[in-house]
Amino acid sequence: MNVCIVGLGLLGGSFSLALRKEHENMFVKGVDINEHNCRKAVELGIADEIVSFEAGVSTSDLIVLATPGNVLIKQIVQALDLMRADAILTDLGSTKETLATVVDSHPRRSRYVAAHPMAGTENSGPEAAFASLMHHKMMIICDREKSDPDAVERFERLLKSIDMKIAHMNSKDHDRHIAFVSHLSHITSFVLGATVLDKEKDERSIFAMAGSGFSSTVR
Repeated sequence: MNVCIVGLGLLGGSFSLALRKEHENMFVKGVDINEHNCRKAVELGIADEIVSFEAGVSTSDLIVLATPGNVLIKQIVQALDLMRADAILTDLGSTKETLATVVDSHPRRSRYVAAHPMAGTENSGPEAAFASLMHHKMMIICDREKSDPDAVERFERLLKSIDMKIAHMNSKDHDRHIAFVSHLSHITSFVLGATVLDKEKDERSIFAMAGSGFSSTVR
């Protein structure tokens, strides 16, 4: 199976490593605009080779977009235009309603399976990726009824092979729920960290004295 991972950071890298661990015959093509990420991805076994976006998308059975939300909006349409008719496109973005609106009128919309893994750490880049990040985590599949049944079935089979749990909901409900359980906690931690650094200028002493509670809160 040929897989194209677009975005070789924490999520894209970890997803690739998890798949490769369970599927020895999987060939992964990596795409990233950062040259350092490309080199490290090959060194760390995240990707077998680095290719262009066009080459990777047009020749793969599964295309995984693991890029920031503002980039995803453009890439998702480009990928649908380039991919083979029987290929599957998915993404690992944390917001879904805007993407759903963008792709709804595309003639290949049914080959897209919208997904969001409830997994992550405070670190970034391919060096931060590890295969077990996805294990026992929840993958939310959005708007399943808009995707071809075979695309959903094949993708979910891969998810189960790396021990992921699966939930289904529509993209609007997804974004509302995630805003409360994930995005709000990130905003709170950033505000707390920024407030402390604004009031206490001795950054070295602050982090030397900070206990586990503070560290966990602003992870």
